Amino acid sequence: MREMENEAYVGRSVLVTVASNPSVIGMEGVIEDETQNAFVIMTKKGKRTVPKAGAVFSVEIGGNTRIVDGNSILSRPGRRAKKVGKK
Repeated sequence: MREMENEAYVGRSVLVTVASNPSVIGMEGVIEDETQNAFVIMTKKGKRTVPKAGAVFSVEIGGNTRIVDGNSILSRPGRRAKKVGKK
């Protein structure tokens, strides 16, 4: 999962597989926006904000499905790229 920390997630298909809020488990859509603590997902029923903390996402990247632990990407997308580049 380490390589996923530097990915851009906006525009990618996503499925919420684990979450502290049971009402979002199984939610599918496209990631429309990403903040430090959440994804904004456009679903068939409209936009929903899903906290990253305590959640696990299946994300389509390059034709493959990757599992992303929300706790590992709890930072602003721009800062995450800088952190990974410094390692």
